[in-house]
Amino acid sequence: GPKLLDEDGSIQLACARKFPSLLFRLTCDVMSLSSLPTIGKHLKKYLQYPYDYSVSQEVEAISGACMLTRRESLDNTGGFGEEYIHGGEDLELCLRIKQAGLKTYYLQEAVVTHFGGRSSCQAKLRVFVNSILSDQIYYLKSFGRIHGILYRLIIQMIGIPCIIVIGFIKFLVGAETIQDYKFRLNLVRGLLQWK
Repeated sequence: GPKLLDEDGSIQLACARKFPSLLFRLTCDVMSLSSLPTIGKHLKKYLQYPYDYSVSQEVEAISGACMLTRRESLDNTGGFGEEYIHGGEDLELCLRIKQAGLKTYYLQEAVVTHFGGRSSCQAKLRVFVNSILSDQIYYLKSFGRIHGILYRLIIQMIGIPCIIVIGFIKFLVGAETIQDYKFRLNLVRGLLQWK
């Protein structure tokens, strides 16, 4: 996997990452602790992005936005999972490659500008819900039923209240608009339906 850059030249951290643990999902994604000053940056680095992006190295996972592999590696590990709705298939592929005794490398010398989010910004709500559903597929397929159930409980029992409360506080202090809060409520509705 190459070094992926945003349009502004900043590194997309997903180009070299660890497999996302349930602890990472809970603390960084659901409870948004990664957005806290000082501690958030260190928490995110420790749990998900511990790599030095200026050094080519073996990593756990790379981004499906741009990857290169031998055809036989794809064939022998089953390729990308077709059941994914939005994301996660690259993580599962990297995990299966590791389980097959193969290695995944991040190459800092290969640089690609990734114009991410172009299609997803057209339907943010659907993409957000589908990403969460795809994460559950990743946990189910990669780590079993218990991980899949735990992930769903984290989202529905902790994530939904966090989405509502954090959004309401942001709305009260003027950090988000009423439209932003309505988006959050529609997101909650989608997560409660969970299909």
